[in-house]
Amino acid sequence: MKSKFVAAILSAVSVISLGVLAACGDGGENVGTPQTYSIQAPGVSELYTVTGLSANANEGETVNFDVESESVFYTVDTVTVNGAAITPDIFGYSFTMPAEDVEIEVVMSPVGEYDDPDDHLSWGSSVTGKIPSSGSDDFQIPLYFDGISSGNWITDIDATIYSSDEEVIPSTAIEFVPVRASASTAIIGGYLAVDLSGVGEGETFIYLELDPNNSSLGTLIKEFSVVPEEQIEAETMEVVFTYKNNTDYADENIFFNIADTAGGDILTFYSSDFVGGKLTFDYAVGHTYRVTCAYAVYNEETGRYENMTNLYLNEWEGEGTVTGGHSANSLDRESGYPYRNILDLSTEGVEVPLIIVDSI
Repeated sequence: MKSKFVAAILSAVSVISLGVLAACGDGGENVGTPQTYSIQAPGVSELYTVTGLSANANEGETVNFDVESESVFYTVDTVTVNGAAITPDIFGYSFTMPAEDVEIEVVMSPVGEYDDPDDHLSWGSSVTGKIPSSGSDDFQIPLYFDGISSGNWITDIDATIYSSDEEVIPSTAIEFVPVRASASTAIIGGYLAVDLSGVGEGETFIYLELDPNNSSLGTLIKEFSVVPEEQIEAETMEVVFTYKNNTDYADENIFFNIADTAGGDILTFYSSDFVGGKLTFDYAVGHTYRVTCAYAVYNEETGRYENMTNLYLNEWEGEGTVTGGHSANSLDRESGYPYRNILDLSTEGVEVPLIIVDSI
């Protein structure tokens, strides 16, 4: 009898225990265990890459990842998590996983044109943003190395060049060409040469970064339009050259050559072309010109000039300045070339004295 009573009690306790366990197990399998939710990464893009992002995470977990631009023409604008923008720190982006699935989106923004006024690289004054769609020669885009001379001793430059639209101008069609000082191997300037054989009409941005072996230059981005050559017409203004000969060379055998540094024909005029000591010239706005002066005697029998002698011109600086502190109107001797002068004008009607001297 006693053993039956004990067995009954144990059986009752077992039933109660099972009931308690069953109650605890009803929906309790996740008690104390964080839920896992999915993370939907941004779609694949040529403009950016996403690294370090997990496919899922637990609620409350810190999720770290990074987004980097793959194009020099775009920058990461906004990164959102379920529509809410997050801000990066030096390690990248992070957020706390909520109790729901997450979708991450990336918005890129175009950089646009870029030219840092505090570096040593800028576009030449004749750069208009237009490139002809055809031509037998390479099209030159002049560059200006602000504050750089042969004394900086730049002998080698690594150039990184991209075009934002390869169908308009292939990146491989653009080449940096250095200009060196005549008395040394130092690079004092340069230009971009565009092979017109592979270009097509349209708009594109050109990115240029110059990394020299010595000193520093900078980075440029500019939009260019490739258009039919007949649509490229430079605005001109009238300027006046005055003439004075302070040498013993005869006036009738003195002549000047003037050429647009952006390319084109060399114009020649003689002292006899000056009327009352003045000559009017149509100057292309925003361009610079290379001016030289020489003496030579023309031999009618041989049809050639003889006794050619290069002559010096006095440097000149007119009134006014432009951005960067440069003179608005000037005739400066070209670095390394004492007989060559760079004419840079911005004032219509300005008088430029061409004074010939024996020495400098």
